[in-house]
Amino acid sequence: MAVEGTHRSPPAPALQPQAFSASFSLSVFFVQKREEKDAPVFHGVVFKGSNRALKELFFQVGFGLCPLPFQAEAPAQGVRTMKTMLIKIVLVWTLAVHSTGLWFAGSVHAQDSLSRGLAAQMAEEVKESPTGAENFQARFMLLTNLAHMLLGESRQERVDLFLPREKHGKIEQLIKAQEFGEAGKLIDESFARLSGMEKTSFLERIQRVVFSGDDGITLTGYLFTPENPGREAFVFGHGGFGHKEMWMDLMHEVSRQAGVYSLALDFQGCGESGGATSWEGRSRNFSRAMDHLQESLNVTRFAVGGHSGGGAYPAVCSAIEDERVSVVVLWDCPFDFYDMHLKEGASDPGGNPAALVEKMHNQWRQNDLALQPQIRDLSTQEDLNSLYGDMESTLKKYRHGARMLGEVQKKRQLAVLHIIAQDMIQAIGPAHDGKTFFLPPSAWADSRRASFLNRPLPFYSTELFNRPENVWKRWDEELGNPGSTVVIENTTHAFHPPGRHEAVAETVQWLQKHLAAQ
Repeated sequence: MAVEGTHRSPPAPALQPQAFSASFSLSVFFVQKREEKDAPVFHGVVFKGSNRALKELFFQVGFGLCPLPFQAEAPAQGVRTMKTMLIKIVLVWTLAVHSTGLWFAGSVHAQDSLSRGLAAQMAEEVKESPTGAENFQARFMLLTNLAHMLLGESRQERVDLFLPREKHGKIEQLIKAQEFGEAGKLIDESFARLSGMEKTSFLERIQRVVFSGDDGITLTGYLFTPENPGREAFVFGHGGFGHKEMWMDLMHEVSRQAGVYSLALDFQGCGESGGATSWEGRSRNFSRAMDHLQESLNVTRFAVGGHSGGGAYPAVCSAIEDERVSVVVLWDCPFDFYDMHLKEGASDPGGNPAALVEKMHNQWRQNDLALQPQIRDLSTQEDLNSLYGDMESTLKKYRHGARMLGEVQKKRQLAVLHIIAQDMIQAIGPAHDGKTFFLPPSAWADSRRASFLNRPLPFYSTELFNRPENVWKRWDEELGNPGSTVVIENTTHAFHPPGRHEAVAETVQWLQKHLAAQ
């Protein structure tokens, strides 16, 4: 089922503030280099201080009012000149703000990471903290993803400059042999070489960004900046205990083709973000991400999306509650957990999916290699009870996601695209291999966690999220317009190729039509 996209000409380049870390911050609004007597001359202000970013900062004050050669330190005899110049800067800056309506942003919390691409960030990071057993998987996945995306715009020979196929295979062999020291050296070496290619590729338009969530927790994401940025952004959350690296290809294509900022987010308690896993918290993570993009980049139009448990219910809740959201894209997101995992004709609903989350978490904890990036340990009774209670309260409030999104569409513009993997649409019956397990197990009968469940849920070992075929059709009917459900063939719940490419294309077209074209 295809979605027709509306293409547009690239918008005019938006004015973007230069962010840096210091005790204070201001914004660059013009940067101009002038050749005079074979020497570069900058119009600007000279700062004295230890911060390298400050020393490299200069302001264009306009109209040639205050030409001043750039220096690392201001000479003592130039204090009066500097005071006069600063007064002129304030006057000119104020005039520019009032006459053009431009936004100038700055914050003590702004980071200098926005001035460097991800490859350069990683090259510097591995110098300070070499890759080892605790972080090899996340870094290797990041390196592999960047190589794969770079291959899409260049030839294999260019990728071989930092990650030739034999080197990639050797790293994999070392990891399997648990020789993390040697594998880490090869990974770090590759990042160092990759950083040298940044200025000649799209890599300089990807940054790791860190910002504050609720209760002071730290949230982390990868920000993809288009060539001609406007004021639109797409924020996407992973499913389950996943992480942002899984969705770099999607966000790169959205940024490149739809021409919007794209932020792949690590939910709290996952990947590089702090805090504890919480479905209610995840919905707020979207709002905090939008706050960050609005404040730092002056983004005014937002789309949110998520895969699996990142779509239900965090992205759905965010779209319902946050009026800044005008577009939603959901990848194999269950709108109602009570409709899932049940045999056809079951008379009673299912229950809280936290039991499945706990089972998956326990399986991953037993394999250290699969627990990278780290996820918060849920082994204590208090943690588990909190998880069950959090999901139960979310289900009670947002149980019928499609129906609620349909109601929102009656009040404001909200374009909803629901992408479903075909192998998730099937009549639920016994697993092909005959294995069935129930959650919660009978051993939980007297536990507090069992009180959050209506009855044991049957799960089949072949699939986690298969659902009766008629359910998604009902969900599609409950959505209003503009809305669409797209079924993707030749893929899995994790959206492996080749179906993944079609799902990416559907997402790009939907955002082109309903976000970027507005």
